[in-house]
Amino acid sequence: MEEYYKNLIYYLPDIIYQIDARGKLVYINDSVKKLGYDPEELIGSDFSVIVAEKDRRSTNLLNFIADNGSGGRVEGPGKYINERRTGNRITKNLSIELLPRDRTPSPGEEICGEVFATGLYENAPDGSRRHSGTIGILRFSDVDRKSRMNLVRLEHHYRVLLENSFEIIAILAHDGTILYISNSVERNIGFKSIDLIGENIESLVVEEDRRVVENIFRKLIAIGDAGKKTEFRLKEISGNWKYYETMVTSIINRDRNLTMCYVFHMNDITKRKTIETAGLKREQMYKLLLRTSPDAIFLIDEQCDIIMANDQAVALTRCPREELIASRFFDIIKREKEEGPENLLEQIKETGILRDVPLTISVSGNAPLPVEASFSIIKDSEKPIGYLSIIKDVTSRKRVEEEREKLKKELLKILFKRLSKREVELLHHISRGFAWPEQKREIGKAMNVQPSTLDQFVYRIKKKMELTDLLQIARIASIHFGWPPAPPAQ
Repeated sequence: MEEYYKNLIYYLPDIIYQIDARGKLVYINDSVKKLGYDPEELIGSDFSVIVAEKDRRSTNLLNFIADNGSGGRVEGPGKYINERRTGNRITKNLSIELLPRDRTPSPGEEICGEVFATGLYENAPDGSRRHSGTIGILRFSDVDRKSRMNLVRLEHHYRVLLENSFEIIAILAHDGTILYISNSVERNIGFKSIDLIGENIESLVVEEDRRVVENIFRKLIAIGDAGKKTEFRLKEISGNWKYYETMVTSIINRDRNLTMCYVFHMNDITKRKTIETAGLKREQMYKLLLRTSPDAIFLIDEQCDIIMANDQAVALTRCPREELIASRFFDIIKREKEEGPENLLEQIKETGILRDVPLTISVSGNAPLPVEASFSIIKDSEKPIGYLSIIKDVTSRKRVEEEREKLKKELLKILFKRLSKREVELLHHISRGFAWPEQKREIGKAMNVQPSTLDQFVYRIKKKMELTDLLQIARIASIHFGWPPAPPAQ
């Protein structure tokens, strides 16, 4: 990948150059051949050799010749005063006229360019930063017809690779200053590439992730390698942010064993991170649900072996988790009725879901506990691969129901003790099938009392039992006293 980016820079239509602190060229790519120069012969020369005479003083790009006031010239080391040596910004869009090697352009045929440049720095032993040179891009802004055709042909491949990519490709200086960034940055986060040249990459990074970028450069400076792919977030022009997976490649001048710049290859992984984050949240939610659920939860495979049991399942069975896992579910769960587990499994497979099935649970000789279990089938491509069981401990509820039933019986004893024998006898006749009041006379004959007396019995029965439905009272009395059911009607 490093060789790929090195070749990319080597064949860019723009002139990529690096000069040392004295203004001498230490690297320049093949694009300078458009001016008729061999890149190798320029190494060690002043950058000014490719700049037209009229711009050597006026552009403020270099001040390599100083006028001593008497018309003479004093030559000294190159002084690059447009590098913005604070490291926060760089020279950009600086227009100059370029000087071809073997001719002086005629009026109207001048070759113009724009310079983007930034200073390079090294850490001195005393902790200060020492200027060590400049790296820059010189972009042709006007060429003759033949050069323009060649430039268009070369730029076609360049732009297909960079500008039409959905990934962001940036060339950064040692301090993070953006020397180049592909137009895809506008499609990704909304900023125009021309506005970002000269800015520091940290200005695009979400504040909480800037330490990640600092670590990248720390590794690059220390060992020349940023390590594996790194993730951080870039701010959008709207104020939102996106996740990017970034791979960094150092571009090295092999002849001088110097790192020229770094290529950041940034790929939008926001959707993937969103899915991963949502999945993690769901996983955490499920884990929290399992931990906090008041019910026992079992995950059972197709062979009915337990493969997961939550904390409440361990508490309910009073069995260590390691013993529960891989135990057969139906070895600890029994049906109250004499039906085997196969019957229950068939019902689950047939319906997909079973709710509130009465069962008992018992492990390691502990007393059976009454429970209610709900089951749902787990499928993979319509094929059953297991079952989920949620079990409720109904011991307390059963106890409450038994107590309630006991209280009801005690209450009935008290109420029926209030009734006289004749009143109980009347209820017995009604429970045996005599209709009230339609068969009032028949009941009177059987009891040898007047019908009007029966009305008085009924009034007192309703008052004592605190109910208005005489037939309901008769049914309760039948259960309470254990009377045989009424014979079927003829």
